[in-house]
Amino acid sequence: MKGSRYIMVIMACSLAFAIVRPLDAQSVLSDPDSLIRLLMESGEWEEISLDPEILDELLSSGNESVEEYSLLHRQDSLSLPKIRRTRVQQTLSIGFPSSGAEESQRPALAEVLQGNAAVPFSSRYRLKIRNPGKFEVRFLADQDASEPLRSRKVAGLPDHLSAGIIVHPGRVLKDLILGDFQANFGLGSILASTPSFTAIPGDPSLLSRPGTGVRLHPGTDENRHLRGLAGRVALKSLDIQFYLSAKRVDAALDTLSGLNGDSSLVMVDHLYGTGYHRTEAEIRGRESLGERSSGISLKYRGLSYEVGLAAAGFRYDKPLMAQTKWELVFATNTTAWMRTGAWFQWRLPVGILFAEASWSPGRAEPAWIAGFRMFSMSSFSASVRVSCVPPSYPVWYSTHQSGNYFTRGSTDLTGLYRYAPNRRFEMNGYFTARRDLWPGSNRKFAFPTSKMSHQIKYKVGESVLLTGMMVVSQPSELENLPEVMIFKIQMDSDPAQAAMLRFRAGIQNQRQRSDKQVVAGTTGDVSCYASFAGGRIRAIAGFRLFQVTSGMNPLYAYEPDLLYGWSAPVMAGSGSRWFFHLRYKPLAGLMMEGKVGKMTYTDAGHRTEGKLGGWTLRFQLVWSLQL
Repeated sequence: MKGSRYIMVIMACSLAFAIVRPLDAQSVLSDPDSLIRLLMESGEWEEISLDPEILDELLSSGNESVEEYSLLHRQDSLSLPKIRRTRVQQTLSIGFPSSGAEESQRPALAEVLQGNAAVPFSSRYRLKIRNPGKFEVRFLADQDASEPLRSRKVAGLPDHLSAGIIVHPGRVLKDLILGDFQANFGLGSILASTPSFTAIPGDPSLLSRPGTGVRLHPGTDENRHLRGLAGRVALKSLDIQFYLSAKRVDAALDTLSGLNGDSSLVMVDHLYGTGYHRTEAEIRGRESLGERSSGISLKYRGLSYEVGLAAAGFRYDKPLMAQTKWELVFATNTTAWMRTGAWFQWRLPVGILFAEASWSPGRAEPAWIAGFRMFSMSSFSASVRVSCVPPSYPVWYSTHQSGNYFTRGSTDLTGLYRYAPNRRFEMNGYFTARRDLWPGSNRKFAFPTSKMSHQIKYKVGESVLLTGMMVVSQPSELENLPEVMIFKIQMDSDPAQAAMLRFRAGIQNQRQRSDKQVVAGTTGDVSCYASFAGGRIRAIAGFRLFQVTSGMNPLYAYEPDLLYGWSAPVMAGSGSRWFFHLRYKPLAGLMMEGKVGKMTYTDAGHRTEGKLGGWTLRFQLVWSLQL
């Protein structure tokens, strides 16, 4: 690609600039943008693209409070003292995606307010009131572009509403939650209402993380949370967590005739996990299924071990679709199911051994997880985990979930490693292999898939970080060649964010087998971060060239977005994309930021269809005060 030469020149100039000009040494943790980039590079984007709210939820549950405080109070380091006063924060975001609609085709305001027409822009309002150690209140109202407002009950309300409060009463009753919350028991087989990322190069500890228990839901995910009452009780070394939940979820329903003597029976075909309500089917399935759930977890901690027992049950107001043509497959005209199990972690001198077994009463086989995390020895650390879930096991609200169905049978093997002999060199990698399990005559679909990734980081001088990565995915049965191969080279002039200027650049090449042919896609990007006025003003500008052959799996751009957000426009055909992001903090506790971007297509395919590209515009206002 011709544009690759220009990007290589920019990378070389940026590298020379960063080496010649020494930067202030300041040790900080990786910024959220780097975390997002790492997740995408590790191959997790295949699942993230199905639910774009996952990353926002991940960041919200981890670095959110610290990162927001640092941004609003002119501090960039994540190593901040704890805030002990009540803080009220409000965030308002508005986005205008590109649209080719003519003026005469735009809906009337009355139609939009009544829920009879789609809203042409996205908006989000978030309120947080927090006093660490005492309480926290959250409220979120979210409206995606091209979705209609709610028309049932009260017209004109945003499509998605979420709220919750958590209080910390005392020594015994540690947490009490009312509203929307998340629950994660054990290692994920028994209950995992939030998605978790495990295959991230460079952090082997992620494979052995136990559940975080019950905690307040940030509001971003619209389906995989629980709603009701939850709490945590601590008695010396015993930890007890419980919850009661009742809510409605999005589902695709189907009407069957003549089943069990009924003239018509409405059943659940599958669930919608994205939270989008843009098509007629998604709008029709919005909150069409009632769900009630309850669960309890008991965990005992010793000096070098942890053991636990947990159970969770679910009941729906419509039966799940029968799978009579497949033997031993979960969901045969059932409206209720339960999971129960036990887990343990044992800390050894060289690492942590962990395992979990869980059952669904009335089902034939259990699901299980087992693995070992090795502590760092001679600069090398690693983890390995094996998990197995039979087709008769309900996977909804578990770490085994894949897609929008209640069941998926497979055996997975995943491993991570990290080798860092000195402060300049680091090698990371992971591998994962999966064999789908299909019962009865469908065993012909039990084909293996695998993916492996190796990443090498090298620090040049005091600041510049060079990264190379190779990803090999799904070996093909045809000529024993990989189905997908990805090669990446990236440069970051200031990963510690310690200087006024920061450059990032990279090139990616992806090759894929399609119809017995090899097709390729190439993309190159460069971005510049600039900070002025003591950090009160931050600007980011980025430019990307791409050329993606028809028949490829889609490639995605990576762009930092508002606050700790992200965006990843789909790249297909040939063209370019640029964006500009500006953040301004005039006062402590007040921040304004906006982003504009434009995609332009130059290939004949897009031009023939009249798709030449479009603009996107987003604005966000965050204001915070301490009482």
